[in-house]
Amino acid sequence: MEMVSRQSRHPDVGAYMSELGRRACIASCAMACMESVAKDAALAAIANALENESQHLLAENRRNLDAGERNGLDAALLDRLALTDQRVQTMAQGLCEFVVHADPIGEITELKERPSGIPVGKMRVPAIEHIHHTYGSGHTDAIVTEDLARARRFLTEVDSSSVMVNASTRFADGHEYGSGAEIGISTDKLRARAPVGLKGLTSQKFIVLGDGHIRE
Repeated sequence: MEMVSRQSRHPDVGAYMSELGRRACIASCAMACMESVAKDAALAAIANALENESQHLLAENRRNLDAGERNGLDAALLDRLALTDQRVQTMAQGLCEFVVHADPIGEITELKERPSGIPVGKMRVPAIEHIHHTYGSGHTDAIVTEDLARARRFLTEVDSSSVMVNASTRFADGHEYGSGAEIGISTDKLRARAPVGLKGLTSQKFIVLGDGHIRE
């Protein structure tokens, strides 16, 4: 795996970062549709690259920290940006931990039959490229097919807020989904998505209750 090129080869940092982001988006779409075995192999390869290139990463990080000090970056921010052998190892270990977890793509939850007679549930999904970039609404998309494999792929890979098989898109409604009166609609990928009821107008946060605890 090729590590990030040196800045001297990319004097225009803004353009370089934009290109990295573009390539990451392309890679994410391709990886999302891979079989779980291929995803696990990619994660293991990234972890291996981090370990093998750790000294190079630490040297480049040191250069960045030195430049930050010269430009007056706050000490707390510099500490946050600093890499150590332990931090690199922790990143690699975190990737390896993902491998042992079940792949969530395709997982169906909260499947319930509504009064209309249609089952409504939620599925964790990536996106089919031609729908995602060209034809998809991001809102509600449907497929009409008797091919179960195609239906399954459509459900799994289309990343719209509502995805339907052999059903009218008019079912995309808060009441039909059991969310109560529909207050709004969201195509966002985080928090409230699809028809929004009262709970969709709230958010959650983590709370931590300690008694002088510190993170080792």
